[in-house]
Amino acid sequence: MRIRNLPGTAYLLLAMLLVSAYSIDGTKINGRAVSVNWLHQYSGCGTPCYADGRWSGSLDLFTITSGKTSRVDTLISRSVGFCYSPSFNLPGTKIAFYRLSKAQAGSSCNTTANGGKNTISVMDVNSRAIVNLCDLPGAPYMLQDGCGGLDWPAGDWIYYLMPNGGPLNEIWKVNASTKENSKVCTYSLGGGNFRRFSLNLAANRMGVQIRDGSWFTSDVEAFPNGCNITTRAGSCNSAISASGDYHAKFEGNHSQLILKLYPGVTGVKVPESGYTPYTLDIFAASTPETPFARDCEGLRWAVNSDKWVLQHVSTGHGDDTRWGSNQVACNWSEKFAIRISSNPVLPKDAGGCGDGDLHYGNCPGDLWVDGGAGNACSYEDASGVWHAVPGCTTDADYFPVAAPASRHLAAFRDANGNLRIECSFARSRVRIMDMRGTTVFAAFASGNLLMPAGTIPAGVYLISGQRGGKRFSTTVTVSQ
Repeated sequence: MRIRNLPGTAYLLLAMLLVSAYSIDGTKINGRAVSVNWLHQYSGCGTPCYADGRWSGSLDLFTITSGKTSRVDTLISRSVGFCYSPSFNLPGTKIAFYRLSKAQAGSSCNTTANGGKNTISVMDVNSRAIVNLCDLPGAPYMLQDGCGGLDWPAGDWIYYLMPNGGPLNEIWKVNASTKENSKVCTYSLGGGNFRRFSLNLAANRMGVQIRDGSWFTSDVEAFPNGCNITTRAGSCNSAISASGDYHAKFEGNHSQLILKLYPGVTGVKVPESGYTPYTLDIFAASTPETPFARDCEGLRWAVNSDKWVLQHVSTGHGDDTRWGSNQVACNWSEKFAIRISSNPVLPKDAGGCGDGDLHYGNCPGDLWVDGGAGNACSYEDASGVWHAVPGCTTDADYFPVAAPASRHLAAFRDANGNLRIECSFARSRVRIMDMRGTTVFAAFASGNLLMPAGTIPAGVYLISGQRGGKRFSTTVTVSQ
C-alpha cells in the first residue's frame, strides 16, 4: 500500500501504529524469504528437465512469522518457466531474477517459455505481476553449485552478471522503472569467472569470488573500482552485507562461517572471527528440527539487515549440493537460525538409476526483515538499530507480513494469471467487488477458489469473506 496520500495527521498516526506493531525481536522476526527450488535425479531415470542439481527451478516465496516459516507460495512453477538467482528490492515489495526461456514438461527441456527469451525480470510480491526488463543473449551460467547471479541495491538499478557465452566477467545494470540497460564493467580475470557476486545497498562495495583461469580470490572490493579486482584472498564463497560493513566467507568443509569487518570499518558490532568461527553446531542448537549436515554452499546477506546471513545447508558442498539442501537464515548477532525451506535430506544414489529419488534443494536466495512501515527504506545494523538509506524515498510501498491468525482471507494471481482466493475457514460467502462497490462475483466456498485468467476485467478489487457474524477482507490487483 501507499500511505503518502493520507492527510498529515492521519499519516503520522498510521505510521506510529505500524511502527509500534512491528517492533523487532532478533530471533522472532516477521519477514519474507525468496528462493529457487531446484531438482536433481541420477541420469537415466527419466530425469525431468534441469533435474541435474543446477540452481534453477520454481520460484518460492516464504512468509516468516515469529521466527518460523508459516506459509509457502510458488510464485512461478517450473512447469511455467525456470528461474534463477532471486533478489528483493530494499522495501521487500519486488523480486528481481533471471527468467529462462525453458519450462519443464515431463522430462523434456524443449518446452518454450517466456517467449523463447532469457530475461532479467521483476515480480511484484503483492499483485504477482511480472515485467521483463531486458533480453539476454543466453541462459545464466548456473552449474551444480550455482554461479554468479544478480543483486538489487537501494534504488531502481539491478546489477547482474551478463551471460554472453564466455566466462562471467561482465557486470551490467538494468533500471526497474525505465528499463535502461547498460554495461558497468568488463573485468580482466585471467580467463576466470565470477562464481559469487553481491553488492551492498550503496552499490560501492562488492563481495566476490573468482575461480578458474590463472588466479583465484574470495574477498571484498570497492565497486566498481575502475573495473579492477586487486585482491588475491583465500577461503571460499564471498558476500557483502547490506550496509557494506561486513564480509562473509566459508572455511573448513564450509561448516565454518567466517565474518569480518570491511577494511577500515569501525564503530559497529565486531563479529567473532579468525579461529573462533561460527559453526553449524551453534545454529543447530536453535533449530533442532533442521536437518543440518556437515557443510554449506552459497552465501547471501539479507537485503535489509546486517544480522542475517543466508546459507544453502546440504550434505556436501560444491557439486555435492545436488543431493539436496535447505535454505537457512542465520542471525550471527544473537546466534539463532531459521530453517526456511523443508526439503528432506535423502541418501545419495549409489549409481545407475539408484532408487530413482528426486532430490530437492533451495538456493540461498534472499531475506527481507519486516521492520514496519517506518523502516521500509532502512536497514537494520548488527545491534538492531535501523538506519535510513539515502536514495530510497520514504513513500515507498510497504507490504506488511500478516500474522497467521489474522490471515483468514488471502488473494493473489499465480504465474498463469489465475486469481486464487484462499479462505482459512469452512463454507464462507465470498464476494468480489470493484471500486464502485459493484459485486462482480459471489459464491459460497470451502477452502480455496480458483478463477481462471480473464474471468474478471483488469482493475483493483475488494474481496470479502463472511462466516457467521465475522467478516474479513483483502484487496487484489488484476492486470491483463
